[in-house]
Amino acid sequence: MEEVINEYAETYIGSASKIPVVHKQVHTVREWLARFGIPEHDELFLMWSRLTAMLHRMIRELEAHHVSNETLNLF
Repeated sequence: MEEVINEYAETYIGSASKIPVVHKQVHTVREWLARFGIPEHDELFLMWSRLTAMLHRMIRELEAHHVSNETLNLF
């Protein structure tokens, strides 16, 4: 996610399920956005996605440095 070549490129998301299924479902980001009524070129959604990805990386890095749970709970 660090390098964004095309913000609106079609990407596939696999649906992992613990329930055995005959056909594995594959969806595009475009399908998910349409399902939840989010426009394809929604800048707020892109900013929110980047923010959550950045926070995830930061928290993982803090965990790797054995930061206390009290500090981690600030996020």
